[in-house]
Amino acid sequence: MIEVNETTIEYMPLLKQQLINYISLNYEEASDYSNYSLVQEYNYLKRNNILAYLNEVEYLTSPERLELQFGD
Repeated sequence: MIEVNETTIEYMPLLKQQLINYISLNYEEASDYSNYSLVQEYNYLKRNNILAYLNEVEYLTSPERLELQFGD
């Protein structure tokens, strides 16, 4: 398994975007999108066995779902 760190996260654009969305929803104005913070959040989710939250946030923020639910 590839270790997620400040360097490798640059090569994982989908994971990085999921983490940005997750942090944005959970911390709002206090959000920090630095690679360091993204990796720390990833490690927290992994340690607590709640990485599935990233999938839930992806669903909640999906433009396709929002368009179907709320229209144009």
